[in-house]
Amino acid sequence: MSAKPPALLPNHPFWSFSCQVYEKTKDHLLGLQTRYNLNINMLLFCLWFAANNHSSLTKQDLKHLLTSIHTWHERIVAPLRHLRNGLNKNTLLTPTWVESVREEVLATELTAEHIEELLIIDAAPKKGQRNRRTLTQRAAFACQNISLYCQVLYIYPDEADCQCLADILIVIFAELNPEDALALCRAVLMGKHLPNNKATQKQLQLELLIS
Repeated sequence: MSAKPPALLPNHPFWSFSCQVYEKTKDHLLGLQTRYNLNINMLLFCLWFAANNHSSLTKQDLKHLLTSIHTWHERIVAPLRHLRNGLNKNTLLTPTWVESVREEVLATELTAEHIEELLIIDAAPKKGQRNRRTLTQRAAFACQNISLYCQVLYIYPDEADCQCLADILIVIFAELNPEDALALCRAVLMGKHLPNNKATQKQLQLELLIS
């Protein structure tokens, strides 16, 4: 992703957020995409929606969003990615030519990704921002959004996925303690018990009382 928006496309805050987070968590996001075929733009939206105080999404919200972008993603975004990946592996052409074509495809792919995010925003539920929530509440909503996204696709995250998401959360919520981030991810994605520390446990249990 590029921080510079493609020509004529609005630079929505979701796109700016995505560029910043992707730059710092690229390996984690690509790992989830490769492992489960998750849509990175949907993952980022789940995070952005919670981080910006919009509370949580529902399964119905997520199904509606996936339906809204399905045709664009399958006919435009995915083929462009496949083409770019094919150019990475192509040894039949002069390397300089391959790189030149690859850069053009990448630029087009980024434009397609940007449009996909705008489609997500257009289809997003209009819940509005609530009273300012705590750091942990917003992180918990982010976890729940991604958990519901996984449930819609019948994906069951494991311990490695929890650690992966925790690493992403501490990039977005810089003041969140890494141990608490992992505890949140385990509690929401896997239903595991919260930490033994009573003060921390009580706080996280309260934050996780989300509708």
